[in-house]
Amino acid sequence: MPVGYTVGVSLDNSGTILFVIINKISFMYKIFSRSVRGFTLIELLVVIAIIGILASVVLVSLNSARNKGNDAAVKANLGGVRTQAELVYDSSGNSYATVCTSNPIADALTAADNAGPAGDGVECFDTVAGWVATAQLHDTTQGYWCVDNTGKAGTTTNPASADGQTCTGL
Repeated sequence: MPVGYTVGVSLDNSGTILFVIINKISFMYKIFSRSVRGFTLIELLVVIAIIGILASVVLVSLNSARNKGNDAAVKANLGGVRTQAELVYDSSGNSYATVCTSNPIADALTAADNAGPAGDGVECFDTVAGWVATAQLHDTTQGYWCVDNTGKAGTTTNPASADGQTCTGL
């Protein structure tokens, strides 16, 4: 008997002997030939579509994370303005009149403006009695981040106005 063949003997219902010869090599070739054939065009297109969908989900979440990071930068810069404003108040004879134009505060306001949405800007108003500053956030549901001389800080729907020196709506 040649190598690679198996012989089996069995009886059927009538008592006749049946010889079954199975070609092992042919059987193994059939198993491996299916895995060697490659992918069809439909399978490749489905994989490309899935990769495209996953990439779009990742890009959306990255954009959301970038906006949250920029909003945190705006809040941090305006938080620093509050500390600097108290130093200006003490050094200028108990007056807030130069808060928005003093050098470290103007730099912090510029940094908040750069971190915020393009073109919306930062508003800062000061008088002898008080000051207020707002910056628009990327998250449009929150509106503006506002800080003032009373120590208030939070989100508000309107930017600061020249007639008030406190954050409204907090």
